[in-house]
Amino acid sequence: MADAIVSDATDVSGLYWNPAVLSFLREGSLIFSYSLEKLGEGEDNIMNENLVAPVIDDQGWGLGIGATYSHVGSVSPGSPLSGYKYQQVGVDIGLATAITKFFSVGVTTRGKYGRVDSQSMGAMSTTFGICYFPTPGLSYGISYQGFGDGIEYTVDTLSAQTNIARFELPHSLQFGLTARWKALNEKPIVVLNVSSQKVLGINGAVYKGGVEYWPMDFLALRAGYWAGTDTRSARFGCGLRFDDWQLDYALSTTKREPRFHQFSLSYCFRSYSVGPPLTIPEM
Repeated sequence: MADAIVSDATDVSGLYWNPAVLSFLREGSLIFSYSLEKLGEGEDNIMNENLVAPVIDDQGWGLGIGATYSHVGSVSPGSPLSGYKYQQVGVDIGLATAITKFFSVGVTTRGKYGRVDSQSMGAMSTTFGICYFPTPGLSYGISYQGFGDGIEYTVDTLSAQTNIARFELPHSLQFGLTARWKALNEKPIVVLNVSSQKVLGINGAVYKGGVEYWPMDFLALRAGYWAGTDTRSARFGCGLRFDDWQLDYALSTTKREPRFHQFSLSYCFRSYSVGPPLTIPEM
Protein backbone atom coordinates (compact mmCIF):
# COMPACT_ATOMS: atom_id res chain seq x y z
CA MET A 1 0.00 0.00 0.00
CA ALA A 2 3.08 2.28 -0.45
CA ASP A 3 3.15 3.07 3.29
CA ALA A 4 0.04 5.23 2.81
CA ILE A 5 -1.59 3.83 5.95
CA VAL A 6 -1.34 6.66 8.48
CA SER A 7 -5.17 6.63 8.70
CA ASP A 8 -5.79 2.86 8.36
CA ALA A 9 -6.79 0.97 11.51
CA THR A 10 -6.62 -2.48 9.89
CA ASP A 11 -4.08 -4.07 12.23
CA VAL A 12 -1.67 -3.37 15.06
CA SER A 13 1.26 -2.64 12.74
CA GLY A 14 -0.31 0.79 12.32
CA LEU A 15 1.52 1.78 15.51
CA TYR A 16 4.63 2.40 13.36
CA TRP A 17 2.88 5.11 11.32
CA ASN A 18 0.14 6.44 13.62
CA PRO A 19 -0.32 5.02 17.14
CA ALA A 20 -3.77 6.65 17.47
CA VAL A 21 -5.31 3.93 15.25
CA LEU A 22 -4.79 1.41 18.09
CA SER A 23 -8.02 2.63 19.72
CA PHE A 24 -10.07 1.47 16.73
CA LEU A 25 -8.74 -2.02 15.98
CA ARG A 26 -11.48 -4.61 15.47
CA GLU A 27 -9.18 -7.62 15.61
CA GLY A 28 -6.35 -8.70 17.85
CA SER A 29 -3.73 -10.20 15.53
CA LEU A 30 -0.23 -11.45 16.21
CA ILE A 31 1.83 -10.52 13.15
CA PHE A 32 5.25 -11.79 12.11
CA SER A 33 6.94 -10.24 9.08
CA TYR A 34 10.20 -10.78 7.21
CA SER A 35 11.67 -8.40 4.65
CA LEU A 36 14.68 -8.53 2.36
CA GLU A 37 15.91 -5.08 1.31
CA LYS A 38 18.22 -4.72 -1.66
CA LEU A 39 21.19 -2.35 -1.43
CA GLY A 40 22.44 -0.53 -4.52
CA GLU A 41 22.38 -2.32 -7.87
CA GLY A 42 23.98 -5.60 -6.76
CA GLU A 43 22.80 -8.54 -4.69
CA ASP A 44 23.76 -7.02 -1.34
CA ASN A 45 20.87 -7.02 1.11
CA ILE A 46 19.58 -6.26 4.59
CA MET A 47 17.18 -8.56 6.45
CA ASN A 48 14.49 -7.42 8.90
CA GLU A 49 12.38 -9.63 11.16
CA ASN A 50 9.47 -8.09 13.08
CA LEU A 51 6.87 -9.34 15.57
CA VAL A 52 4.00 -7.14 16.75
CA ALA A 53 0.90 -7.77 18.88
CA PRO A 54 -1.91 -5.68 20.43
CA VAL A 55 -3.39 -5.49 23.91
CA ILE A 56 -6.81 -3.77 23.87
CA ASP A 57 -9.50 -3.26 26.52
CA ASP A 58 -13.15 -2.19 26.21
CA GLN A 59 -12.69 1.38 27.44
CA GLY A 60 -11.22 2.94 24.31
CA TRP A 61 -7.59 2.26 25.14
CA GLY A 62 -5.23 0.55 22.73
CA LEU A 63 -1.75 -0.83 23.37
CA GLY A 64 0.59 -2.30 20.77
CA ILE A 65 4.05 -3.80 21.27
CA GLY A 66 6.52 -4.59 18.52
CA ALA A 67 10.03 -6.06 18.35
CA THR A 68 12.37 -5.83 15.34
CA TYR A 69 15.70 -7.42 14.49
CA SER A 70 17.68 -5.97 11.57
CA HIS A 71 21.00 -7.15 10.19
CA VAL A 72 23.06 -7.35 7.01
CA GLY A 73 22.14 -10.51 5.13
CA SER A 74 24.88 -10.85 2.53
CA VAL A 75 27.41 -8.69 0.71
CA SER A 76 28.87 -10.09 -2.49
CA PRO A 77 32.68 -10.38 -2.93
CA GLY A 78 34.18 -7.29 -4.51
CA SER A 79 31.19 -5.13 -3.61
CA PRO A 80 31.86 -1.50 -2.65
CA LEU A 81 29.97 -2.37 0.54
CA SER A 82 32.50 -5.05 1.51
CA GLY A 83 32.84 -4.95 5.29
CA TYR A 84 29.32 -3.59 5.80
CA LYS A 85 27.99 -5.51 8.80
CA TYR A 86 25.78 -4.66 11.76
CA GLN A 87 23.03 -5.97 14.03
CA GLN A 88 20.19 -3.91 15.47
CA VAL A 89 17.28 -4.68 17.77
CA GLY A 90 14.35 -2.39 18.40
CA VAL A 91 11.30 -2.29 20.64
CA ASP A 92 8.22 -0.14 19.94
CA ILE A 93 5.41 0.51 22.41
CA GLY A 94 2.34 2.34 21.15
CA LEU A 95 -0.46 3.62 23.38
CA ALA A 96 -3.73 5.25 22.28
CA THR A 97 -6.88 6.48 23.95
CA ALA A 98 -10.24 7.43 22.45
CA ILE A 99 -11.24 10.97 23.44
CA THR A 100 -14.66 10.34 21.90
CA LYS A 101 -16.14 7.36 20.06
CA PHE A 102 -14.77 8.73 16.79
CA PHE A 103 -11.55 10.54 17.80
CA SER A 104 -8.36 9.22 19.39
CA VAL A 105 -4.79 10.30 20.16
CA GLY A 106 -1.71 8.12 20.60
CA VAL A 107 2.03 7.99 21.10
CA THR A 108 4.68 5.42 20.17
CA THR A 109 8.06 5.24 21.88
CA ARG A 110 10.84 3.44 20.04
CA GLY A 111 14.08 2.17 21.48
CA LYS A 112 16.95 0.90 19.30
CA TYR A 113 20.24 -0.78 20.11
CA GLY A 114 22.80 -1.24 17.36
CA ARG A 115 26.12 -3.06 17.32
CA VAL A 116 29.08 -3.33 14.97
CA ASP A 117 32.39 -5.12 15.51
CA SER A 118 33.98 -2.36 17.57
CA GLN A 119 31.06 -0.33 18.95
CA SER A 120 27.49 -0.39 20.20
CA MET A 121 24.96 2.38 20.65
CA GLY A 122 21.35 3.04 21.67
CA ALA A 123 18.78 5.62 20.59
CA MET A 124 15.22 6.65 21.48
CA SER A 125 12.51 8.35 19.42
CA THR A 126 8.80 9.19 19.65
CA THR A 127 5.84 9.47 17.26
CA PHE A 128 2.57 11.26 18.03
CA GLY A 129 -0.70 10.61 16.20
CA ILE A 130 -4.34 11.59 15.83
CA CYS A 131 -7.10 9.50 14.23
CA TYR A 132 -10.65 10.58 13.34
CA PHE A 133 -12.92 7.64 12.50
CA PRO A 134 -16.47 8.99 11.95
CA THR A 135 -17.76 5.91 10.06
CA PRO A 136 -16.36 2.45 9.19
CA GLY A 137 -16.20 3.68 5.59
CA LEU A 138 -13.97 6.68 6.22
CA SER A 139 -11.08 7.54 8.53
CA TYR A 140 -8.46 10.28 8.75
CA GLY A 141 -5.03 10.28 10.36
CA ILE A 142 -2.25 12.71 11.24
CA SER A 143 1.13 11.77 12.69
CA TYR A 144 4.19 13.75 13.73
CA GLN A 145 7.45 11.80 13.64
CA GLY A 146 11.07 12.54 14.41
CA PHE A 147 11.29 13.39 18.10
CA GLY A 148 14.58 11.82 19.16
CA ASP A 149 17.52 10.09 17.55
CA GLY A 150 18.22 7.34 15.06
CA ILE A 151 21.23 5.12 14.38
CA GLU A 152 23.08 5.09 11.08
CA TYR A 153 25.72 2.70 9.76
CA THR A 154 28.41 3.58 7.23
CA VAL A 155 31.19 1.47 5.77
CA ASP A 156 34.82 2.62 5.46
CA THR A 157 35.89 1.20 2.10
CA LEU A 158 39.61 1.47 2.95
CA SER A 159 39.46 -0.50 6.18
CA ALA A 160 36.34 -2.54 5.22
CA GLN A 161 34.80 -1.73 8.60
CA THR A 162 31.36 -0.51 9.57
CA ASN A 163 31.02 2.63 11.68
CA ILE A 164 28.03 3.47 13.87
CA ALA A 165 26.73 6.92 14.81
CA ARG A 166 23.69 8.51 16.41
CA PHE A 167 21.92 11.27 14.49
CA GLU A 168 18.98 13.58 15.08
CA LEU A 169 15.93 12.37 13.19
CA PRO A 170 14.25 14.76 10.74
CA HIS A 171 10.83 15.93 11.86
CA SER A 172 7.99 15.04 9.49
CA LEU A 173 4.25 15.58 9.40
CA GLN A 174 1.99 13.09 7.64
CA PHE A 175 -1.70 13.39 6.69
CA GLY A 176 -3.83 10.53 5.37
CA LEU A 177 -7.30 9.38 4.35
CA THR A 178 -8.69 5.83 4.17
CA ALA A 179 -11.93 4.95 2.35
CA ARG A 180 -13.62 1.54 2.42
CA TRP A 181 -16.44 -0.04 0.40
CA LYS A 182 -18.01 -3.37 1.25
CA ALA A 183 -19.99 -6.23 -0.21
CA LEU A 184 -23.22 -7.64 1.22
CA ASN A 185 -21.29 -9.82 3.67
CA GLU A 186 -20.20 -6.67 5.56
CA LYS A 187 -16.51 -7.20 4.75
CA PRO A 188 -14.66 -4.46 2.84
CA ILE A 189 -13.82 -5.46 -0.71
CA VAL A 190 -12.12 -2.19 -1.77
CA VAL A 191 -9.85 -0.07 0.43
CA LEU A 192 -8.20 3.14 -0.75
CA ASN A 193 -5.37 4.83 1.17
CA VAL A 194 -3.82 8.19 0.29
CA SER A 195 -1.38 10.29 2.29
CA SER A 196 1.10 13.13 2.05
CA GLN A 197 4.29 13.41 4.11
CA LYS A 198 6.24 16.63 4.61
CA VAL A 199 9.76 16.54 6.04
CA LEU A 200 10.29 19.86 7.79
CA GLY A 201 13.14 21.95 6.44
CA ILE A 202 13.26 20.11 3.09
CA ASN A 203 11.61 21.33 -0.10
CA GLY A 204 8.83 19.23 -1.54
CA ALA A 205 6.76 16.40 -0.09
CA VAL A 206 6.21 12.67 -0.53
CA TYR A 207 2.83 11.58 -1.92
CA LYS A 208 1.61 8.03 -1.36
CA GLY A 209 -1.35 6.03 -2.55
CA GLY A 210 -2.47 2.42 -2.26
CA VAL A 211 -5.50 0.32 -3.17
CA GLU A 212 -6.61 -3.09 -1.88
CA TYR A 213 -9.21 -5.25 -3.66
CA TRP A 214 -10.79 -8.47 -2.35
CA PRO A 215 -12.23 -10.32 -5.38
CA MET A 216 -12.93 -13.30 -3.08
CA ASP A 217 -13.20 -13.70 0.69
CA PHE A 218 -9.78 -15.38 0.86
CA LEU A 219 -7.80 -13.32 -1.68
CA ALA A 220 -6.57 -9.72 -1.59
CA LEU A 221 -4.77 -7.88 -4.39
CA ARG A 222 -2.83 -4.68 -3.61
CA ALA A 223 -0.91 -1.98 -5.45
CA GLY A 224 0.65 1.29 -4.40
CA TYR A 225 2.87 4.10 -5.55
CA TRP A 226 4.80 6.83 -3.81
CA ALA A 227 6.52 9.84 -5.33
CA GLY A 228 8.89 12.34 -3.79
CA THR A 229 11.50 14.81 -4.93
CA ASP A 230 14.22 12.14 -5.22
CA THR A 231 12.29 8.87 -5.03
CA ARG A 232 9.71 6.99 -7.11
CA SER A 233 8.54 3.54 -6.07
CA ALA A 234 5.79 1.18 -7.22
CA ARG A 235 4.56 -1.54 -4.87
CA PHE A 236 2.58 -4.70 -5.55
CA GLY A 237 1.27 -7.40 -3.25
CA CYS A 238 -1.32 -10.02 -2.44
CA GLY A 239 -2.80 -11.75 0.59
CA LEU A 240 -4.44 -15.09 1.39
CA ARG A 241 -6.86 -15.43 4.31
CA PHE A 242 -7.98 -18.74 5.81
CA ASP A 243 -10.18 -18.48 8.90
CA ASP A 244 -7.99 -16.82 11.55
CA TRP A 245 -4.75 -16.96 9.51
CA GLN A 246 -3.52 -14.58 6.84
CA LEU A 247 -0.40 -14.71 4.65
CA ASP A 248 0.74 -11.60 2.77
CA TYR A 249 3.48 -10.79 0.27
CA ALA A 250 4.69 -7.44 -1.08
CA LEU A 251 7.47 -6.33 -3.41
CA SER A 252 8.98 -3.22 -4.91
CA THR A 253 10.31 -3.75 -8.42
CA THR A 254 11.73 -0.29 -9.08
CA LYS A 255 15.46 0.13 -9.62
CA ARG A 256 15.40 3.14 -7.32
CA GLU A 257 15.37 2.82 -3.55
CA PRO A 258 13.71 1.32 -1.63
CA ARG A 259 13.59 -2.17 -3.18
CA PHE A 260 12.39 -5.12 -1.14
CA HIS A 261 10.50 -8.39 -0.78
CA GLN A 262 8.34 -8.80 2.31
CA PHE A 263 6.32 -11.67 3.76
CA SER A 264 4.03 -11.54 6.76
CA LEU A 265 1.97 -14.12 8.63
CA SER A 266 -0.77 -13.09 11.04
CA TYR A 267 -3.07 -14.93 13.42
CA CYS A 268 -6.31 -13.34 14.66
CA PHE A 269 -6.89 -14.48 18.23
CA ARG A 270 -9.70 -12.10 19.22
CA SER A 271 -12.33 -9.71 17.82
CA TYR A 272 -13.39 -6.47 19.46
CA SER A 273 -16.60 -4.46 19.31
CA VAL A 274 -15.12 -1.00 19.02
CA GLY A 275 -15.23 1.92 16.63
CA PRO A 276 -18.09 3.66 14.84
CA PRO A 277 -21.41 1.74 14.62
CA LEU A 278 -22.38 3.03 11.16
CA THR A 279 -22.46 0.95 7.98
CA ILE A 280 -19.74 0.79 5.34
CA PRO A 281 -21.08 1.99 1.95
CA GLU A 282 -21.97 -0.87 -0.39
CA MET A 283 -20.46 -1.25 -3.85
